[in-house]
Amino acid sequence: MHKFILSIILTFIFVFGIHLPISANDDNKPNSLNDYFHQCLKKLHLPEAEQMCDTLLWMAQKAGNSKMELNAARLKLDFYYFSSDEEHITDQLELVKKMCKVYGDPESYYFSWGNRLITFYIIHNQMNIALYEVNKMMKEAQQEDYKPGIAECFRSFAIIYQTQSAYQLAVEYFQKEIDIYEKENIVNHNLPVEYSSLAQCAIKLGWTDIAQKAIEKGEKHIEKGNSYQVFTILKAKLYLYLHQNAFNQAWDVLKKMAKICNEDKEMQKFIDGLYDGQFLYYQATKQYDKALAFIDTLTTIEPYCSSAYSNNSLHMEKGNIFWETKQYFDAAKAYREYIEGIDTLTTQSLQSAISEFNAILNVELLQKEKGELLLDVQKKQLYVTYVIIGFMFVLLLVGWYFYIRIYRLNGKLKTSEVELRNAKTKAEQSSIMKSEFINNMSHEIRTPLNSIVGFSQVLSESNDKPEMKEYADIITKNSSDLLRLIHDVLDLSSFDQSEDIPYNIPDDINNSCNESIALASEFVKNGVELQFAPSCLNLIINTNPNMVTKILTQLLHNAAKFTNQGKITLDYVVADKQIIYSVTDTGIGIPEDKQEYIFERFAKINNFSQGTGLGLSLCKLIAEKLGGNLAVDKNYTGGCRFILALPYSPFTLA
Repeated sequence: MHKFILSIILTFIFVFGIHLPISANDDNKPNSLNDYFHQCLKKLHLPEAEQMCDTLLWMAQKAGNSKMELNAARLKLDFYYFSSDEEHITDQLELVKKMCKVYGDPESYYFSWGNRLITFYIIHNQMNIALYEVNKMMKEAQQEDYKPGIAECFRSFAIIYQTQSAYQLAVEYFQKEIDIYEKENIVNHNLPVEYSSLAQCAIKLGWTDIAQKAIEKGEKHIEKGNSYQVFTILKAKLYLYLHQNAFNQAWDVLKKMAKICNEDKEMQKFIDGLYDGQFLYYQATKQYDKALAFIDTLTTIEPYCSSAYSNNSLHMEKGNIFWETKQYFDAAKAYREYIEGIDTLTTQSLQSAISEFNAILNVELLQKEKGELLLDVQKKQLYVTYVIIGFMFVLLLVGWYFYIRIYRLNGKLKTSEVELRNAKTKAEQSSIMKSEFINNMSHEIRTPLNSIVGFSQVLSESNDKPEMKEYADIITKNSSDLLRLIHDVLDLSSFDQSEDIPYNIPDDINNSCNESIALASEFVKNGVELQFAPSCLNLIINTNPNMVTKILTQLLHNAAKFTNQGKITLDYVVADKQIIYSVTDTGIGIPEDKQEYIFERFAKINNFSQGTGLGLSLCKLIAEKLGGNLAVDKNYTGGCRFILALPYSPFTLA
């Protein structure tokens, strides 16, 4: 399945990379401009192409050739697209879209949007952002009633559903796209490709009649001399014949596909489609020895050797063949490798999906912030009051719920051994529910708390009355403490369920230290000096800046809480393949018998001091997830010194 999806993605990359709707012919302009345009097109995959595109734009502006100006901007977009440069793709697309509006070129407008930005997100498996962009493009195309733009949206939807194995939806949207082109008599040079994709999805669903009709219609639209269109229709025929067990016809089609690839050098870009067909033929005709040998060959060539999805799917195919040949031990080994690969890919996919949702959410939030800043001060106060009351009420309900739950469980524990086992099971289930509840509630509570902090700061800054300013500062401080507690609970829950935290981000070691010093400075009492003593002016290492900053900030905040005079010092040394950070204070110190206890969750030496006892526990957990450790220096008696040891991995250019 993954090989099939990869072939689809690569197909659309090359199809829409080759069939650029860019017109360079303009009989009224100097030939030198067109010649330079073709030079840029030939060198599009080379580093110097970016500068050449800028030169072409300058030449077009000087010649007053608006069409070539747009072509130059779109060529530069193509350069970023083939370089997988997401940041420049989005910036350049906005420029291209503005130029298309000015020069009245809706075809290039929607082509660039769909076949560059959206296709980029699809190729890189960022499906949520791709869907978000398609929906935006659909709304705009429908408002303008631009049929080719709507068809482009249907095509993007179809590709997304096809790559996600939602073949029924893919068939539906491919058909919608084709219907627009045919009913509106709109010229589309890639119709055979669309029919081929529709047929392949229909075959996956077992809809052979629909597939056969799509192939026949696609054949009618093949342009003379277009090898790729012939190849894609043959590929659909091959899948259909294999599905129908018509192996002789399938072999004839396979030979035709091989002949096209051998005779046309441009078709080498699509050779993976031939490889897929050969493997499926060997597998369908039960030529298992050839299929296994072919798999071994595929692992050494592109795109299989560089694609995690494609390479991992080969393990599954091996397992299927071993199972069919009753080599159960080898089958189990191959399936295990496949499952391990899937677990890794699934984790990466989930992390990517979370990042995509956050990106979409941030965009939506930024669009609404302008209106929220106009709220009245009294409404802010009332909102804060209601939130606090609601939060306290929820906490009371939660506390009462758990009190009743524990009371009932204790009663059942006294009856018998059988009831004891039942109570234990219920307690474990309750613990799971509590964790899920805390996660859900923490996320829901964090948003209003952010508003409380923000609005109370605005209230404090905008009110000249000392009494009102003092009230606002109290709200801000306590809301911030509560928000930090929510963050700690969320982080603790997240890290408990995660594996190791990434530790491969290049950054200057001093950046995390300086940031933590800045964040902790507001908590330092008057008369206490906060200082940072770096051992290097700059040192680029592989690290995780956010996590290291989080640990150091917590340690400095902890030191500031218990240090009334003297100084707090942050420094580090590099030794024995480790980076040793230390946070030293001249505060009250920690008793020797409590120096291990303080790293336990909810551990507090002084029950009357502020805090929940989660900070140091969370820091130690993060340190261990990063491959290091956090401990108290027992030899230091002038206060307290925390030692954070992390792996030293110098950054080197590949």
